[in-house]
This record gives sequence, C-alpha cells and structure tokens, in this order.
Amino acid sequence: MVEQVLHHPPVSSWQIFGPDESYYYYGKAEFSGAFRGNSMKCRRHGTNHIVFKDGTRVSWVQPWCYIRGVLWGERVSEFVQLMDFHDETHDLTVELHFNPDDHGFIRNLFSRAIRRPSDYCVGEMYRAKPGTPKDQREVLAKISGTWLGWLDIGEERVWDVTRDLPEVPLPVMNPLPSDSRYREDLRYLAEGDMDLAREYKHVLEEKQRYDRRLRKDYKKEAKKQRKHRGGSRSSPRP
Repeated sequence: MVEQVLHHPPVSSWQIFGPDESYYYYGKAEFSGAFRGNSMKCRRHGTNHIVFKDGTRVSWVQPWCYIRGVLWGERVSEFVQLMDFHDETHDLTVELHFNPDDHGFIRNLFSRAIRRPSDYCVGEMYRAKPGTPKDQREVLAKISGTWLGWLDIGEERVWDVTRDLPEVPLPVMNPLPSDSRYREDLRYLAEGDMDLAREYKHVLEEKQRYDRRLRKDYKKEAKKQRKHRGGSRSSPRP
C-alpha cells in the first residue's frame, strides 16, 4: 500500500508485505529537488525499513540523483554519492559509493584519468558497533557493480539484471477508502475528462491544505500549553 500523505511538501508513505509474511517493508519519503541549468539534483528523503521473518531489521536511505537533459538533449538519470545499509540485528553495514570517479565539474574537466561509467558503484560490507573508528571495523567483503546491471559481494554475483526478474507487487483486495484507486481526479483523468479531473484534483489539494493547517494549529497550541505549564508551577495541568 502506498499513499501520498502530504501535498506540500510532497510526502509519501508505504508498506509492503512479502509472501507468507517473509518480510515487511515500510517507510516514508519527502521528495525535493533543485534545478542547476539543464540538470536537476533531487533526493527522496526518508528512511526505508525492512523486517524479515527471523527478526532481522535493515534500514537504508536513498542516495542523491542527478537528472540531466531536463530542458534539452538526452535525458539521463544518475545516482551519486553515498548510500548505506544498516543491519541493526547483526551490527552489519554496507556502504556503496555511486559514480565514485566523479570529482566535480572542474576537476573532471582537467583530469586525464580513465573514468568508469557513471552507473558504477563500489563499496564494502563490514561489522562494527555504531561509533567504531574506521580503522577498527571488521571488513567482510568488497562490493562492486552497476545499478543498471549487476552487483558482486566478494566473489559472489548476488544480483544480475539478465538473471533476476523483478517482483511485481500485488494490490490489496480491500484497500482503505483513501486508496488512490478511489481518487475521483484519477478516475476522470482515465476517462479523458480533463475538466472534471482538474476540478477534483483541486478539491483534494484543498483538503490536504486544510489538514496541514489543523496540524500546524495543533502544534502551536500544544507549544503554548507547554510554555504556560513551565512558566508557573501552580498552573493547573489539563
């Protein structure tokens, strides 16, 4: 199940259950981006969590992404910088560096070194408690690959796009009333009625703005109550 829970800024939440409860995947993300000429730097902020049947918990955060050719030219998407995974149950961490040979526009311009393709990634898996110095980590395996083709951990190829077909999520049979399948604007859009689709989209956005004002007013009132209680010890508690 995936839902957009906030209109501005756009925030989505989701939860997915594996077959026979083999895993539970959930998270929340806020989408942000900034234009840089003919490119856009964007990211899905928020932590992903997956809990397996044996109790193992793994969390990770998506890396930054560049979308080039936004206004003209060929459009290309590239992941950049660091992406890390944490297995809290077994004190395991995986660090992946995307496009590791990219050192910025100016340095790349004058560099003579042979660069690997921009979809390349390298990293390592190690065992360590949080806060352990880097030179004291127990490195278990080196990692290399490309997010478009394959991934090797140590000597094993754990994923290959030519071998491993993607899983297709199945929608739940009895969705919540807020499920996107019930959205009037999407229904009218599918039917080709653009006027009604725009009208109902506006109605939905106004509902989300109203809910946002309620949350803002509630936080303001709660802050006022806390300040009132803290300012006078004799003040009655609600």
